[in-house]
Amino acid sequence: MSYNFGTIPIIKTEVASLRINFQEKELKILVTDKFSVIEVCPLCSNKKFNELFTFKAKPQKDNLLSNYISSQTFSGQRCTNCGLIFLSPVLNQEELNNYYQSLKVDNQIDKNLYKPVMDVIIKYKNEGNLLDVGFGPGAVLDLAKDYGFKPYGVEISKEAISHSRDKGFKTYEGEFLDLELPLRHFDVITLLSVIEHIKNPREVIIKCYNLLKKDGVLAITVPNFGLSARILKERWLYLTPYVGHIYCFTPKVISQILKEANFLLTEMKISQFDPELVPSERSNSYLNFVRLLINSLNNRLFYYLRQYLKIGDAIFVIASKPR
Repeated sequence: MSYNFGTIPIIKTEVASLRINFQEKELKILVTDKFSVIEVCPLCSNKKFNELFTFKAKPQKDNLLSNYISSQTFSGQRCTNCGLIFLSPVLNQEELNNYYQSLKVDNQIDKNLYKPVMDVIIKYKNEGNLLDVGFGPGAVLDLAKDYGFKPYGVEISKEAISHSRDKGFKTYEGEFLDLELPLRHFDVITLLSVIEHIKNPREVIIKCYNLLKKDGVLAITVPNFGLSARILKERWLYLTPYVGHIYCFTPKVISQILKEANFLLTEMKISQFDPELVPSERSNSYLNFVRLLINSLNNRLFYYLRQYLKIGDAIFVIASKPR
């Protein structure tokens, strides 16, 4: 049986300032020790990359970091071995943590945006402990409770933690990999638009494996470097310093990460992020045309074509821990 997931939400985030000089296709850091170039692939330890694009950041309306990164140069690269796509240079972890801890919570996000995800999860698990990593405004926690789960959350934003605890949720404050969480305690873990922000995604997946009970379910959404990304390159919305993404994936790459962590791949679909949660100031007529073309393929008539061509901007994955 096939499922059309429609749209999957992405939360808007931003990264801080960079100052990069691009000379002879080589990135060199000019100022501060807050940033670093990715020199070794975090998935396979390969040191050879193909440059996909370079671009200079432009001013953006209502983007607090625009003044800092405007006119600076970034590079999108692909590992020649495993195929992971990433943006370089990146903020060091301490600076990233400081930034995310200070983020304001957007409480206007409709929890029902996540219903397509939850409707798939309950095919495999319909009760028990659900851990949402990077829960932000808490929409997934609210929805999980509605579906009969006992929700837990992990978040680095102090405001998000305070908001969730006011609502009575059990939450953990801090960076996911640093927290001591109960092993083999959770029936479901959700990583929705999360691991593209984290420097070591493989370690995150391995930790999820250890936290899940046997036959537990892991649900993931990540950006897909598919047809629209290949066409738009630096104009693509989901691998830019404005949304805080470090990595972008392909079905092959995310499948390999899960396999190496001993997960069983249960279901994978190509879908779309929710356009309402993409900063409109990033749009132009070319982007709108491509997005309209891609979104038209959400129609059931074009569902299989969209899966075959892998042209959606999001990969949705369900994986399970063996019994």
